[in-house]
Amino acid sequence: MTQTTRVIGIKFPNVGKLYHYFTDDATVQAGDRVVVDSPQNGLVIVDVRSVDVATSTPIHELKFIVQKIDMDAYQENTRKQEKARELLLRLEQKRTAQSQLEMYAHLASTDEEAKALLDELRSMYN
Repeated sequence: MTQTTRVIGIKFPNVGKLYHYFTDDATVQAGDRVVVDSPQNGLVIVDVRSVDVATSTPIHELKFIVQKIDMDAYQENTRKQEKARELLLRLEQKRTAQSQLEMYAHLASTDEEAKALLDELRSMYN
């Protein structure tokens, strides 16, 4: 028995030969990236070169792909992660500034010179 549909053709980096893998994922298209289990290198990310390739390779000799890689989801998650880092950095800057103000206010409540310095500093920004 041979498999003639949902067979994808891939090429490993630095290898010219086209290899075939079976998939039950109907969304896989040429140009997608998938993970395959390579006999020499284990799990490898490769580009899909062709889909629905007619092949004479017996089905028992074909391996399934491991998974299609969703680059859009990966890029969106990366964008969210960067935005979260940016927001946390800004929040930390605000927290640090607030902590300093609270410390100065406490110091000014017990030290007249510190109070005068803080009043002068505040007057510069009001």
